Amino acid sequence: MKETFTYFKLECKRAWKHLPLFLTGAIMLAALLSIIALLAGKALYGEGAVGRIQVGVILPPEDYLSEQAVRALGSMESVESICDFQYVTEEEGEKGLKDGSLAALLIVPENFFTGIIDGTNQPIDTVLPEPLSLESLALKEITSAGARTLSTAQAAIYAADELCILENQRDFIPQAEAELNKIYMNYSLNRDVYFMENKVSAAGDIGAVEYFAMSGAVLLLIFCGIPASPLMGKRSKVFCQKLKFLGIGNKAYITGEILSVWILLLAVCITAAAVCLYKGIIQWEAAVVQWSVFLLVSLAAAAIITAVYEGAGSQIPAMMILFWGGILMAFLCGGILPSSFLPEGVKAVGNFLPFKPMMDGVQYAVTGTGEGLQIGFALIGIIVLAFFAAVLGRKRYG
Repeated sequence: MKETFTYFKLECKRAWKHLPLFLTGAIMLAALLSIIALLAGKALYGEGAVGRIQVGVILPPEDYLSEQAVRALGSMESVESICDFQYVTEEEGEKGLKDGSLAALLIVPENFFTGIIDGTNQPIDTVLPEPLSLESLALKEITSAGARTLSTAQAAIYAADELCILENQRDFIPQAEAELNKIYMNYSLNRDVYFMENKVSAAGDIGAVEYFAMSGAVLLLIFCGIPASPLMGKRSKVFCQKLKFLGIGNKAYITGEILSVWILLLAVCITAAAVCLYKGIIQWEAAVVQWSVFLLVSLAAAAIITAVYEGAGSQIPAMMILFWGGILMAFLCGGILPSSFLPEGVKAVGNFLPFKPMMDGVQYAVTGTGEGLQIGFALIGIIVLAFFAAVLGRKRYG
């Protein structure tokens, strides 16, 4: 037993000696993954499905009231949030539709505002380009909804007028129209209160940046097996014979290797945690169980790295397996493209890979969301399986 602990101590010293070179490689990997994560987040969420809609407006000459009515329409929150009104001439409007700078053209008729008052209701002509762009289709739906609202309001006013006439109460027509105009104006101008805002994210309950950051953190832990390769080199026969003579078997040998890799990974985790604490991403008040899960994630990564090196038999194949295997697992588990975009069969395969509970573990450690106990047991299972896989690889090549 004493010899085993001495061996563990020597492995820890060897890992500490290799730490500066390892951290250099880890920082380079972290920078690369950060760039990839930012680009992925921008590709997924950086541009909305529909951009701001550029609408050209042709106003009648010297019609101040109609101009004010259109400007009031453009200042409504539901319109202003997605549309930009550009006041153009007829030539500029036609040119804008042809070159695609305008998604639609609104032609306001003369005496538009007075037509609303006296009931003639001259419509605004809407000209859309061919073929219709996504922005044009969105504007078409907006104008159609507005037209339905106005037609409903106008029908109610006409019905009220007809009722007053049938009941010989013509004197009440102005009062009825005023009350209905007030009701429908309140509805149309304040219709935002009738909608609930529900943010839907392909990344689930967390933002895209946080999602890809957590995926990148797990990938970084796995990729850290590449700069850790000098620790995993094949030992000399004399050294291995000496270990056996001292009673240090394959299980103790693998435990020492996992421990040395874990020390290196902990250095990366502590550095990342310090940055997160400084930025306020992680709070000191985080529960102890959350940090324990994060330690299990790093230990699982160390066990996987050791198992790959022992199973591959040499450094170059092991580094290739870590790199491409990590990317493949990240894809199948929704770490590169969120699971909501993946086929059901791919998601089913990803649920059985170690990358998934490791991602869940990082999320739980940072946000506290998820089943901590279930994640912990899954990570312990990964560590045990990777340990015995490494032992089998050691027996094969050792």
